[in-house]
Amino acid sequence: MSNLLSIVSQGLTGKNMGIPMDPAIKHISRYVRGIKKKQLIVILGPSKSGKTTFCDFAYVLSLCKFYITNKLVLVRVNSIVYYSFEIDRISKELEYAAHFIALEQKNSNYALLPDGVTFQGSNKVIVSSDYLASELISDQDSLITINEEYFTFLFEVIYPKYIIPIFGEYNKNGKKMKDGIIDFIENRINPTGMFKDLQKKAKKEGQFIKEEYTDKDGIKREKTIGYKPNDPEKVTLVVTDHMRKWNIERGFSLKQTIDKALDYHVILRNMLGWTFIDIVHSNRNLADTERKKNTEFLYPTPDDSKDSSNFEEDCDLFWTTFNPNDDKYQIKKHFGATIKDNRGKVLYPYLRTLHLVSARKVQFPVHYRLNMNGATKQYVKTNIKND
Repeated sequence: MSNLLSIVSQGLTGKNMGIPMDPAIKHISRYVRGIKKKQLIVILGPSKSGKTTFCDFAYVLSLCKFYITNKLVLVRVNSIVYYSFEIDRISKELEYAAHFIALEQKNSNYALLPDGVTFQGSNKVIVSSDYLASELISDQDSLITINEEYFTFLFEVIYPKYIIPIFGEYNKNGKKMKDGIIDFIENRINPTGMFKDLQKKAKKEGQFIKEEYTDKDGIKREKTIGYKPNDPEKVTLVVTDHMRKWNIERGFSLKQTIDKALDYHVILRNMLGWTFIDIVHSNRNLADTERKKNTEFLYPTPDDSKDSSNFEEDCDLFWTTFNPNDDKYQIKKHFGATIKDNRGKVLYPYLRTLHLVSARKVQFPVHYRLNMNGATKQYVKTNIKND
């Protein structure tokens, strides 16, 4: 609970600003004021456009790195609740391990292959989650296994320094032995189950403030009027990847279930001051004939939401992601820059565009060009120039 004067006073010490995103996208972080409390953030886009990668890089990994760098892991356990209904925990750990290897090695993260072995015509391979798990097949049809150098680096540096603090520690049977920053949930539930679980979490981490009142029948009752966290400095993120994967509520349609989850997120955001990030698939309208008449400025908007029209009105930030290189859109020039030559060759294969299409406190729309490396969960600013 707070009042206007307390909010203004804490602003004088910088406490109303968010935690910065990764330095590679500091221009974006500066514009939206970092990772802030009490927000509902929507990330929408077509399949394989980089929605989850942007969520992880800009929000989840940025917050984790901030807590690790500032030695706050022990007091920030379970700061992130990650409902991952498409990707299992071990797969996510491997992706994050590849990210931190790239970070530690300053992006010189290629493994040389043995003599006579090539992968897609090269004698080296990027250190991705597939490489770490030894899941790549060479051009010679042999299994490419993680080499001794990276095996040692993974187990002696990356796993204890990053993976355990972030995900916690699990034994070989998958039983959690130690909590980490992320409470990773991969078993699907319905929105009401989520709401009850998050209320239990809130009770452990703070106190609901109650007020007595008398109803119209003269009966005394209690109502919740606020929430006081034990740790006011803690930023709590709740990620849903993605919103179509909730178990359907009894008697509800998919749309009604998604709207129910969104309603719960708004209630909890307002009551607890937590930040919710909802990843949403777009519909197929982007590829329809009318939209493709002006492909130079094609990008997803809130109207492209697949199953609910309520996201824009409820959210604080609405991001969309887009891959203008996707053949289905037949784009040669995008936002003033030629991205394919006359023969249709892609000039910037890592290009993704990010669009802030709705926001409460900053102007929109705002459009960004970024390079995405999905193998290492990274976005960086591009140097692509307009024609």
